[in-house]
Amino acid sequence: MKFYFRRDSGDNVAYCVYDESGKPAFLIKTNGQQLGLKLIVVTPHEVPVARLHILGMRELYHCGISIEGQTGMQVVLNPVSRQHPVRIRGRDWRFRGNLIDRSFDFVDSYGSLIMTHSSAYGVSGNDYVLVVPDERHALESVCIAAAVDCQEQILQPAPLPV
Repeated sequence: MKFYFRRDSGDNVAYCVYDESGKPAFLIKTNGQQLGLKLIVVTPHEVPVARLHILGMRELYHCGISIEGQTGMQVVLNPVSRQHPVRIRGRDWRFRGNLIDRSFDFVDSYGSLIMTHSSAYGVSGNDYVLVVPDERHALESVCIAAAVDCQEQILQPAPLPV
């Protein structure tokens, strides 16, 4: 399966996720909160299928992912770490690649490919391609990609009180 992430500027929409045929597969909506950021993954028919709650700063943050009918997982981003810039808790998946270039993949403990993620140079400049060989990991992969991609696109440094 292949998905295309396109940054959206619509009300409360962070990304539109398209399938290989160019049809919308998911919308990733934002719901800013006092403490952290909440993302909601919905189908084109506005049915919520996953929730992401992000706490932290651009340099280090934690994203809890809740998918309907599955055990939760967490994505921890630490871009300054050379050995573990992205860690997944709740799955036996390992990050490989370059977080800054958004060119990476995840493999399981047996070395089987879970997903690949890369930049796609589209009109918006913020487009990404996600390839998921096993359909069972599609929604999890979309959520992980959203958690990683929003690090630069959505989270802004908070103003410091004067």
